[in-house]
Amino acid sequence: MATFICLYLWNERNSLLAEAESVSLSVNFWDLTLRGVSDVYLIVYLMFPLYLFKIGYQLTVSFDYTQLIRFKSYGQWIINQMKGFALFNLLILSLWNICSLLVSIGLPFSGQWSEFSALEKSGNEILFVYNHIFSMPVIAWLLQFLLFFMTLMVIQLSTAILYTVSKRKWALNSFLVLLMLISILSFQVIPASFSFISLPNYLSLFHGIESFSSPVTPFLVLFIVLGIGCLLLPFIGRNFQSVQVLVKDHWAGGLFVGMIGFTIISNALQYENEAMTAVDLWILSFFGTTNEEFSLLSFSFYIIAFMGFVYFVQLFLHEQIVKMSYMSIIRYESLTKWFLASFNPIIRKLILFLLLLSGFIAIVAFCFGYPFPLQSNLYPESSMGIIAYHFFVNGFLQVTFYILLVVLISIVTMDVMKSFITLLALSIFMLPKLNLSYLFPVGLNSMGLLGASQSIFLHTSVLLAYALLTLTVLAYILNKKDFSL
Repeated sequence: MATFICLYLWNERNSLLAEAESVSLSVNFWDLTLRGVSDVYLIVYLMFPLYLFKIGYQLTVSFDYTQLIRFKSYGQWIINQMKGFALFNLLILSLWNICSLLVSIGLPFSGQWSEFSALEKSGNEILFVYNHIFSMPVIAWLLQFLLFFMTLMVIQLSTAILYTVSKRKWALNSFLVLLMLISILSFQVIPASFSFISLPNYLSLFHGIESFSSPVTPFLVLFIVLGIGCLLLPFIGRNFQSVQVLVKDHWAGGLFVGMIGFTIISNALQYENEAMTAVDLWILSFFGTTNEEFSLLSFSFYIIAFMGFVYFVQLFLHEQIVKMSYMSIIRYESLTKWFLASFNPIIRKLILFLLLLSGFIAIVAFCFGYPFPLQSNLYPESSMGIIAYHFFVNGFLQVTFYILLVVLISIVTMDVMKSFITLLALSIFMLPKLNLSYLFPVGLNSMGLLGASQSIFLHTSVLLAYALLTLTVLAYILNKKDFSL
């Protein structure tokens, strides 16, 4: 590993000297050191995977009930693991420093910033940012290693808690792989609005400053997470049966609500400095897709929000079918009447769901200081009445059609998962140019359609026609269906 670090830093040294010579500015050993220890590619593709491997190996090898008896509690065992990992952390960081010093031999030694570090040019962003924030390069160097050290300790603590709670190696390995994927995707795919979960912002001080506009914020976030983790230690291993049952029964719903809330808040953070109103935040949060505009994040959030709701409705209906008895049929006289009786609470929940979504948008917009004129700056030609009509009426019809479709497929195939997989497969028609003239009833409640050439009332007609057709077919099948389903 040391050889690879030295070769990488040597290549960085040659590049640095060539750049400095081209502009006739002096450099010193801090220029190479700071660029080397803050380089996100070296961190993400070499140093970070090494630490993740060490965390996984250490926890699985040392997790033994004789050790737990010795330390008397899970919390004490985790603290002991953190101490051992902290020592390993310091050793590797020391090796990193030694490699940096060896490669820096021959460069002028100085306690001050070099002339080259003040140069604003492509490729020199790290030194330029550090130079304008810190009075001395040694401060940037110390803070970089402190940030890196703290981030790894927080990850080690989180992983140890996960492993002691789950006691499953697959959960441990999955979490470590997920961290690796997030670290790779963070600075290439994940947008700036998700800066708080972007790992490079905590592994590289430069990236943290660029994302948060402050060197303090990444440390503050780490302190908060570390504090929460330490507060949880005394409770690990205790028998909270009622809490476990509650989490087991409602974890999916909690995750669903959490993802919706997180995405809306992230959108508010992303657009808070732009000239947008609360109505614009409402539109952008549920933008969906159009034939002209497509965003992977908007598409994904549409799937999560609306088709996620359909998934929970499907679970509710499946439970009703399982509990159905001959007494139910006698009471309702037919499967059709039984379905209509079961469908009424779903309609009420759908209306409540749409109201809660819009209400949460209003709360988030208020908290982030969005103005509240009843108009949109994105689509000024659309009145507030048209915007609300599209969200509530077309949204209601669209989700109703989704629900009727999955119920129909479930009744025909007798397989709940097949119906939901079919619905997800139909979402391909939300991709640009695939839903010509918007005559296919998928994604027609996307708020981005407010800017499309077709009238939103056309979408209402399409959705209403498909919903009535699906309901008619469903009623026919239920009338012919035996109770043996």
